[in-house]
Amino acid sequence: VVAYNIDNLLAAIAVGINFNVDRKQICHALETYVPTNNRSQLTETPYNRLIVDAYNANPSRMAAALENFQMVVPHEGETKMAILGDMRELGEVSLEEHQKTVDLLAASSLTNVWLVGEEFGKTNTQFRKFKDVEEVKAEIQKNRPTGHLILIKGSNGTKLYQLPELL
Repeated sequence: VVAYNIDNLLAAIAVGINFNVDRKQICHALETYVPTNNRSQLTETPYNRLIVDAYNANPSRMAAALENFQMVVPHEGETKMAILGDMRELGEVSLEEHQKTVDLLAASSLTNVWLVGEEFGKTNTQFRKFKDVEEVKAEIQKNRPTGHLILIKGSNGTKLYQLPELL
């Protein structure tokens, strides 16, 4: 699950070595770290397994998250699903970058994709679109996905962090 965070892991190791932290302590810290801040957080619910990365999103991290998600092997009986929220603060390149993400998705094997937010709403795609997280929450209450491995990725402002308790 953390393959696209390898640069962060390597940076942590380098900082530890620079400050003369014992290598066994560095390894222990990395092996026992469990994210709880909506950043690459693996969560299991009674209904699904979730990879929650709903704190920040930009084009390069969104692409890396999707490429990594493609490599994750679901448990037997699970199907993959992605719920992606807008990448905020992209300025005049926003539509172009959101379309690139949609094009990346279209070229992938993912078929069950929910796109959330105004920027994804402007893209040319057949994937399901939602105006905001409230629309997603209403859909989940009507028809909760079950038996899925779900990637939840988007900028904090899209409020996708509200979804894990419903999924």
